[in-house]
Parts: sequence; C-alpha cells; structure tokens
Amino acid sequence: MPHRTSILALAALALTVASGCDEVKEALDANNDQPGEADTRALPLDEGKDFTAIATADGTAYYADRSNFYSQPAAGDGARVTLAAIGRDTGSVYSADDILHLDATSIYLGADDGLYVTPRAGGAVRHVAGTDVSGIATTDDAVIFTQESEGAIYRADKETLTVTELVSGLGAIRHMVASGDTLFFVDAERATVSSVPVAGGAVTDLATGQARPSLLALNTTHIFWYNGVNSDNEALEGQERG
Repeated sequence: MPHRTSILALAALALTVASGCDEVKEALDANNDQPGEADTRALPLDEGKDFTAIATADGTAYYADRSNFYSQPAAGDGARVTLAAIGRDTGSVYSADDILHLDATSIYLGADDGLYVTPRAGGAVRHVAGTDVSGIATTDDAVIFTQESEGAIYRADKETLTVTELVSGLGAIRHMVASGDTLFFVDAERATVSSVPVAGGAVTDLATGQARPSLLALNTTHIFWYNGVNSDNEALEGQERG
C-alpha cells in the first residue's frame, strides 16, 4: 500500500468539492477573471512539499506532510501556520494513503506508521498506536481506527489514548464513518458493507458480494459506497441503512 507521492501544490478547487466552503468559492470566482484565457480556478495554497493528507473545517485548511501539521485559511488569503512537528522519520517511505480526520478540537492523522493526534490550535503530537492505518472515525469520547494488515478495528479513548480492540477477523477496511452509536465500514477483501456498535459487539453485514467496495458516505436514511476499484464493474451503490 505505501508508496511515494509528491503533490507540488494544494489547490482550493479540491477544497470546494470537499467542503463547500463559501470563502473558497468566493476566492475561486474572483480568481477566474481572465476572459479568453485558460480557466484559473485552481488557487494554490502551498507548494513544494510532499503533502499526504488534507481536510477543512470552519474556513481553515488543515494538512500534513511527513514532518509537520499545518493550517491555513482555506480561501488562500493568509499565511501557513506550522501547528506541530509530527516526529515521523522523513527518510521512510512516503504514503499517498494518509488520512486526516478532524473533530471539534483535534487533528487525527492515519499513516503507514500509525495514528497521530494533535490539537487543532497547535501543540504536542501524540503517537497513539498501530501501523498502516486505513480508516479513522470519531465519536464524542473516542477515535476509532483500523489497521488494514491486521483486519481489525480499534478504539482509543480521546483523553487517555488507551487502545482496545473493537472487532477482529476482518479483511481490508478502506473507509468507515461513525453515526450515533453505530460504526459503518466497507471491507474490500470480504466484499461487504457492514456495521458494528461503536461500543463493540457483533458485526452486521448490510451488503455482501460487492466489488471491492470503498468510499463510504451516509445520510440520515441511506448508506452509499463506491464499488469496483480496479475492476470492470465500477459503480456507486446505495441502500437504506436498515
């Protein structure tokens, strides 16, 4: 799974799709003011780093490379702030599959060498546990993460960072979302879309026989996922959450 990636510029265009920030849209519209010229909607936020993950909240872009956590106004009208040094070995393998997840106060980074957490306002970075983290979700009091090579999902208390195993015996979990007291996830190896209580318990398979499912999303009544990674049967699927 890990491989080297080099992203020379973070563009606010991607942030618009990801978060619908009004500030970003206004900046993009203002930047697209060259009649007869090429579309210039991509508004660079940062350049020259091996960025591995990005997320937005409250008009701010949060992102990471192998060395540091950063923040910057999502509209591109402010300076980059280095929030914290991650402390990873910058000589190790780069990963395009890092995951950055936010809650109200913290940033969680899932990477090939584990789960990291730091305050959104800046501060110390803590390495929680694990390797090859391929999914992150949060509840009010816990961060839930998966280790793809272990076929297991773990729960870490947000205060103590004490880690307990939530469920084992799974396959390649690529994405998961917590909603209320339930965790929804897709398992490419088992070809399933499933759920499990966030407090632990039995796994319920909501859809089976899928084509390497990934990319999970929820609304109040339905669950959606993407089928067919590296196959001839690519499709977006959906069904009631049940």
